[in-house]
Amino acid sequence: RLVVETERYGNRYAVDRHDIDELTETGHVPVVHIGNLADLAELRTAVPLDWTTVCLWIPREVCAERSHQRGDVDTPARLRAWDETDADLQRSQTQEGVSPFTLVIHTDQAEPADTARRIIEAVKP
Repeated sequence: RLVVETERYGNRYAVDRHDIDELTETGHVPVVHIGNLADLAELRTAVPLDWTTVCLWIPREVCAERSHQRGDVDTPARLRAWDETDADLQRSQTQEGVSPFTLVIHTDQAEPADTARRIIEAVKP
Protein backbone atom coordinates (compact mmCIF):
# COMPACT_ATOMS: atom_id res chain seq x y z
CA ARG A 1 0.00 0.00 0.00
CA LEU A 2 2.95 2.37 0.51
CA VAL A 3 4.37 3.51 -2.81
CA VAL A 4 7.22 5.58 -1.37
CA GLU A 5 8.74 5.57 2.08
CA THR A 6 11.70 7.64 3.23
CA GLU A 7 13.34 8.83 6.41
CA ARG A 8 14.56 12.35 7.12
CA TYR A 9 15.26 14.33 10.29
CA GLY A 10 14.62 11.18 12.32
CA ASN A 11 11.06 10.94 10.96
CA ARG A 12 9.56 8.45 8.53
CA TYR A 13 7.48 9.78 5.63
CA ALA A 14 5.29 7.67 3.38
CA VAL A 15 2.96 8.05 0.42
CA ASP A 16 -0.11 5.83 0.59
CA ARG A 17 -1.45 4.42 -2.70
CA HIS A 18 -4.98 4.23 -1.29
CA ASP A 19 -4.98 7.98 -0.54
CA ILE A 20 -3.86 8.81 -4.07
CA ASP A 21 -6.49 6.47 -5.58
CA GLU A 22 -9.24 8.01 -3.44
CA LEU A 23 -8.32 11.50 -4.56
CA THR A 24 -8.10 10.71 -8.27
CA GLU A 25 -11.29 8.63 -8.23
CA THR A 26 -13.19 11.62 -6.83
CA GLY A 27 -11.73 14.05 -9.38
CA HIS A 28 -9.19 15.65 -7.04
CA VAL A 29 -5.51 16.27 -7.70
CA PRO A 30 -3.17 14.50 -5.28
CA VAL A 31 -0.35 16.62 -3.86
CA VAL A 32 2.68 14.67 -2.69
CA HIS A 33 5.85 15.95 -1.04
CA ILE A 34 8.90 14.06 -2.29
CA GLY A 35 12.37 14.87 -0.98
CA ASN A 36 14.63 13.20 -3.54
CA LEU A 37 14.71 12.16 -7.18
CA ALA A 38 14.88 8.41 -6.50
CA ASP A 39 11.58 8.61 -4.59
CA LEU A 40 10.09 10.74 -7.37
CA ALA A 41 11.01 8.08 -9.93
CA GLU A 42 9.60 5.38 -7.65
CA LEU A 43 6.32 7.30 -7.30
CA ARG A 44 6.03 7.80 -11.05
CA THR A 45 6.58 4.08 -11.65
CA ALA A 46 4.20 2.92 -8.93
CA VAL A 47 1.48 5.45 -9.75
CA PRO A 48 1.57 6.15 -13.50
CA LEU A 49 -0.36 9.41 -13.52
CA ASP A 50 0.45 12.48 -15.59
CA TRP A 51 2.32 14.09 -12.68
CA THR A 52 3.11 17.79 -12.59
CA THR A 53 6.40 18.07 -10.74
CA VAL A 54 7.35 21.25 -8.91
CA CYS A 55 10.65 21.99 -7.25
CA LEU A 56 10.28 24.53 -4.43
CA TRP A 57 13.82 25.76 -3.88
CA ILE A 58 15.64 28.14 -1.57
CA PRO A 59 19.34 28.88 -1.14
CA ARG A 60 21.03 27.06 1.73
CA GLU A 61 21.47 30.27 3.71
CA VAL A 62 17.75 31.03 3.49
CA CYS A 63 16.95 27.45 4.53
CA ALA A 64 19.11 27.91 7.63
CA GLU A 65 17.56 31.30 8.40
CA ARG A 66 13.98 30.03 8.05
CA SER A 67 14.74 26.99 10.17
CA HIS A 68 16.22 29.22 12.87
CA GLN A 69 13.22 31.59 12.72
CA ARG A 70 10.83 28.64 13.19
CA GLY A 71 12.81 27.53 16.22
CA ASP A 72 13.68 24.15 14.71
CA VAL A 73 15.87 22.08 17.01
CA ASP A 74 17.08 20.00 14.06
CA THR A 75 18.53 22.72 11.82
CA PRO A 76 21.81 20.83 11.24
CA ALA A 77 19.83 17.79 10.01
CA ARG A 78 17.75 20.01 7.75
CA LEU A 79 20.89 21.53 6.26
CA ARG A 80 22.34 18.04 5.68
CA ALA A 81 19.10 17.18 3.85
CA TRP A 82 19.47 20.40 1.82
CA ASP A 83 23.04 19.37 0.91
CA GLU A 84 21.90 15.86 -0.08
CA THR A 85 19.08 17.25 -2.21
CA ASP A 86 21.37 19.74 -3.90
CA ALA A 87 23.87 16.97 -4.73
CA ASP A 88 21.01 14.79 -6.00
CA LEU A 89 19.81 17.58 -8.31
CA GLN A 90 23.34 18.33 -9.54
CA ARG A 91 23.92 14.64 -10.40
CA SER A 92 20.59 14.47 -12.20
CA GLN A 93 21.30 17.53 -14.34
CA THR A 94 24.75 16.22 -15.21
CA GLN A 95 23.56 12.70 -16.10
CA GLU A 96 20.24 13.43 -17.81
CA GLY A 97 20.70 16.95 -19.09
CA VAL A 98 16.94 17.49 -18.63
CA SER A 99 15.15 18.78 -15.55
CA PRO A 100 12.76 16.30 -13.93
CA PHE A 101 10.50 19.22 -12.98
CA THR A 102 7.63 20.85 -14.80
CA LEU A 103 8.21 24.00 -12.77
CA VAL A 104 10.95 25.33 -10.49
CA ILE A 105 10.06 28.10 -8.04
CA HIS A 106 12.62 29.90 -5.89
CA THR A 107 10.52 30.54 -2.80
CA ASP A 108 12.88 33.22 -1.54
CA GLN A 109 11.92 35.24 -4.63
CA ALA A 110 8.18 34.52 -4.77
CA GLU A 111 5.19 35.31 -2.61
CA PRO A 112 3.20 32.30 -1.35
CA ALA A 113 0.03 33.32 -3.22
CA ASP A 114 1.97 33.71 -6.48
CA THR A 115 3.64 30.35 -5.91
CA ALA A 116 0.26 28.68 -5.41
CA ARG A 117 -1.13 30.37 -8.54
CA ARG A 118 1.82 29.22 -10.64
CA ILE A 119 1.42 25.64 -9.44
CA ILE A 120 -2.33 25.65 -10.13
CA GLU A 121 -1.66 26.99 -13.64
CA ALA A 122 0.92 24.27 -14.25
CA VAL A 123 -1.55 21.56 -13.20
CA LYS A 124 -4.45 22.79 -15.31
CA PRO A 125 -5.02 20.74 -18.47
